[in-house]
Amino acid sequence: MEHDSGQPRFRMWLRHKWETAEEWLPWFLGIASVLILLIGVVVGLLRNDPAKNSTTIIEIVDDAESPKNPSNSKSGSKSNRIRVSLNSNDSTSDETNREPANTRPFVLVAKDNPTREEITQRTGVPASRARAVILIGDLLKQPVGQGQTLEIPLFEDVKPIVHLKAVSEYEVNEGIRSGYAQDDEDSRVQLITADGMVSGFITYRGKKYQIVPDPSRGVHYIVQVLPE
Repeated sequence: MEHDSGQPRFRMWLRHKWETAEEWLPWFLGIASVLILLIGVVVGLLRNDPAKNSTTIIEIVDDAESPKNPSNSKSGSKSNRIRVSLNSNDSTSDETNREPANTRPFVLVAKDNPTREEITQRTGVPASRARAVILIGDLLKQPVGQGQTLEIPLFEDVKPIVHLKAVSEYEVNEGIRSGYAQDDEDSRVQLITADGMVSGFITYRGKKYQIVPDPSRGVHYIVQVLPE
């Protein structure tokens, strides 16, 4: 009989809970969600292996790179960087005394050289002087992680030795090379290769130069830009 009397009481209790569910159900769901979240966090921490999260990146560095362009690294990174030098010489040596790494000429003078006025008309760039040349764009192709040093004879009296920074494996614009002239710390060099042609902007010893490709004639124009 006690068993039979307990069953109606249990049904009455369930009915009461169902009728008052909108009062206690949100609290119950909230507490259950917090408990599930805590359990997930604890399990994740127990499974977390620091050794798996760390990666080793081999960073190939050219010692000839200018000290004003140091490689950036994030202090919060979990990666281990191994710096591999491409130059066995003392890093304190004078860069201005180094010979260009490439012995092949990068600039070849065109046989039929148009006048300055003709080049200005073709390029639309006002020039104090200009000449037509042929640039060997393949010389700008370097393996990933390696810098490059070469002489760029813009004119007979302007022949800067330029150091181009290393090409990164993650470089988005892989056709762009940037660098500086070794004997001018304020210089800026940017060369862009596309479809076998080269274009570029060079600031050297306070003067601006521009390389403008002419694919239809197969030549490049080196222009010393008129000062503004």
